[in-house]
Amino acid sequence: MRAFVISLVLLATSADISRAGFDEGNAAYERGDWPAAFAQWRTCAEAGDAACQNSLGALYRLGRGVPQDLVEAAKWFYKSADQGFAKAQANIALSYAEGAGMAQDYTAAALWYRKAADQGFVGAQSALAELYAAGSGVPKDPAESVRWYRQAADQGDPSAQYALGYAYASGEGIAQDMAEAAMWDRKAADQGYPEAQLQVGYEYLNGQGVAADPVLAHMWFSLAAAALPAGAAQDDALRGRAAAGASLSPAQLGEAQKLVQAWTSQTAQ
Repeated sequence: MRAFVISLVLLATSADISRAGFDEGNAAYERGDWPAAFAQWRTCAEAGDAACQNSLGALYRLGRGVPQDLVEAAKWFYKSADQGFAKAQANIALSYAEGAGMAQDYTAAALWYRKAADQGFVGAQSALAELYAAGSGVPKDPAESVRWYRQAADQGDPSAQYALGYAYASGEGIAQDMAEAAMWDRKAADQGYPEAQLQVGYEYLNGQGVAADPVLAHMWFSLAAAALPAGAAQDDALRGRAAAGASLSPAQLGEAQKLVQAWTSQTAQ
């Protein structure tokens, strides 16, 4: 069974914006000096800087450099979002979705996710897709969900790629196509997304959308087992690896282990 996890980036980064006040706060945050980051961002946030307002909201939400205050966090996210800052729009949407510092309101969450998604913010695109899949705050619309997952997946988001793979496998919102499902799962797996690695293991084990290959199945199950936390999913990976290994010769088992080592070395670079 697939599980989907959507996480948003609370803080802006120097790649998003570069200006006095924000940069100093960002440097302080990166070295773990949260009170200094708070002082810098508070000053430029009060001066109306949208990036600083969003980052100040993140400090209040996380309780870094200041006592946690979800109401104050939402206030600053809103100030930034109202200026059109995409990450703040996603953050205020998340606040509405979770009821963090305000009454839970999925309709408002969908509205703000849409604003950020329309600006190309990948986390908001995935989150909006999830709302359409569940019918939370918007009418349930699997096709619209797929449309937004595809936009995020095309930007390289592994959780969206995995979700798009599920849509193709299940035929929810799009015509069923196991080869497309396997392709998107592989894209996510190649980025180290452990749930996708588990799924790719099953696809190679059972020949779903790809030619059956127990060596590759063993490889992907091994990677998933190493990355997944202890629990049901990791147990699935271990069982899958055992099933794949049952048909392997010693030479094939050695090949699978070398593939794991090669993949691990390549991604560590």
